[in-house]
Amino acid sequence: MPQIYLASIAGLVPSKMVKCMAAFLDFCYLALRSEHDTYTLEAMEESLAYFHELRTVFVETGIRPEGVGLPRQHALLHYIQS
Repeated sequence: MPQIYLASIAGLVPSKMVKCMAAFLDFCYLALRSEHDTYTLEAMEESLAYFHELRTVFVETGIRPEGVGLPRQHALLHYIQS
């Protein structure tokens, strides 16, 4: 269902925001797998790094002017190790 949201917001919000949300969803879909191997763990790292790189769009657009360092986002860093 979340992939439908990406298609519906495309063109209405900055493309960087759509890419950011897509990277987050990629991470989530990978994290939900029942088994992981080296490939999926590396893909999770890449998706999360790309999400963190792009999430500045929320500061740039004024949605989160004080920053985006939310505790739940920090917790994502520990998923790969777990």
